[in-house]
Amino acid sequence: MKKLLFTILFTSLFFGSSSLAYGAELYFSSQDNVRVGNTFEVSVLFDTGGESVNAADIEISFNQNLLTFAGYKESEGVLGFWIERPHIENGKIRLTGVIPGGVTGSYDPNKNGQQPVSLAKIIFTAKSTGVANLYFTKSQILKNDGLGTELNHTKKSKVVSIYKKSEEIKEYVEPTPQVIEGETPVGTEVPADTESPDKFVLEYFESSLFLRTPSMLTFYGYDAGSGVARYEMKIGNKDWRVVESPYNIGESLFKRQVTVRAYDHAGNYSGTRLHHTLGDSYLHHADTVCVCCVRILAHLS
Repeated sequence: MKKLLFTILFTSLFFGSSSLAYGAELYFSSQDNVRVGNTFEVSVLFDTGGESVNAADIEISFNQNLLTFAGYKESEGVLGFWIERPHIENGKIRLTGVIPGGVTGSYDPNKNGQQPVSLAKIIFTAKSTGVANLYFTKSQILKNDGLGTELNHTKKSKVVSIYKKSEEIKEYVEPTPQVIEGETPVGTEVPADTESPDKFVLEYFESSLFLRTPSMLTFYGYDAGSGVARYEMKIGNKDWRVVESPYNIGESLFKRQVTVRAYDHAGNYSGTRLHHTLGDSYLHHADTVCVCCVRILAHLS
């Protein structure tokens, strides 16, 4: 379904054409050396080669015996509309998103010209010593041309060496570069995420009597630490279940209490409870039908 949405939004690639932008390249940026237990960030960067792009569909492989996917930074990346937030699928990290209006590069006041854009910033935790490899097993970048044209590009992998906590790292490590306010310097260990996601709103959209549109709940959480990992819903006394927005809540003759929780990748959560009486719309529709029936019978008699 999400793959279909990606295709509908930007035109089927079967009908689009491919083009090669000079210098277009997808690669990683992170520190080269970490210690077991350290949590660190990896930026997924794209040099557009001067082309305007507006969508990306990426799959990343990594050594699961050495690294643990620990989330992503919600606000550090140009993908402003997620179709698939960074998550684990079949042992790989998947992410799909859209860049409203498109982008050709980023601006750094300390450098000349446009710089590569950060598509996303993902977080790993080192769990064992060794040499971890990060590489792209799939990448699809679309041009901002209204045709869904795929932009051909090269890809670079990344190697991260993981050492014991007490082991001396002998390799040369570049000094921390000057950092623009609001950015996290490469090579800086990321503090543990102990904050819950921000409070969010549940919106209820009532079904129509004569249309087949069901009653829906929509919700969108935000977490600045490790990003929202999943949503869980509880209806009345039923068990918690993992859900996605929008959710078909259905109708009921009885009043029900609905609670939705947003969990981040560190296990923190925040919850929102719906105070709307879900049975009201159903009864309202039933009353409407009854009134209509009474009027028809009265007219016939």
